[in-house]
Amino acid sequence: MRFMPQDSSRVVPAWLISTLGGAVMVSAIAAYLVLRHPSPPPSPPPAIVVSACRDLAPGMRRVGFDTHFDVPETGFNLRIGRNDMPPQVFYCVRVKNGTADTMEMSSGPLLFEAVWSSAYPVFSDRVDPALASGPLGSPNGYQERDVRNVHGRVVGQDRWGHFKKGERWRLVKFVSGERVGYPPTPDNEAQLFDQIISSACFPPAPHP
Repeated sequence: MRFMPQDSSRVVPAWLISTLGGAVMVSAIAAYLVLRHPSPPPSPPPAIVVSACRDLAPGMRRVGFDTHFDVPETGFNLRIGRNDMPPQVFYCVRVKNGTADTMEMSSGPLLFEAVWSSAYPVFSDRVDPALASGPLGSPNGYQERDVRNVHGRVVGQDRWGHFKKGERWRLVKFVSGERVGYPPTPDNEAQLFDQIISSACFPPAPHP
């Protein structure tokens, strides 16, 4: 009796190759989701604590309305703008030799505020509230916290956000109606604007 030789190699079915490949891909995705560490949110700007205004330091200009701010004469250009409608007077601060738009100070809505309400929160990077500490959660596409005076009383609201390219915007509203803020600005210039915002102080009440 003669036996026919058998081929020891076998052809693996195509459906089995597809199944194995899909299982490997799913496992790789699952491992990535488990092992990856979400990047922390960008550092928030310094918190604002409003105190009574002190003597003006040399090389500074103090401007504002119900709240005052100290603007260094070196490194910044300061101009006064005027509107036909209230608020009729506002201040614009620009970093000398900078590329960003100006920071604004006004007793009412800022020039960029209408765009802010409709666009900035939409295009800002979301920050997972679990990664933001305390009141810095951002369900609306931006982060926010209270502005307080030295006695802990809430005197305003501070909001800010980041765009994907790294620009940062900020809008601070005081209970008096005064505003200060800047549109999307490169981070290095935004930090310079933040120093001015951090100088917020209340002028002494006028004597009767």
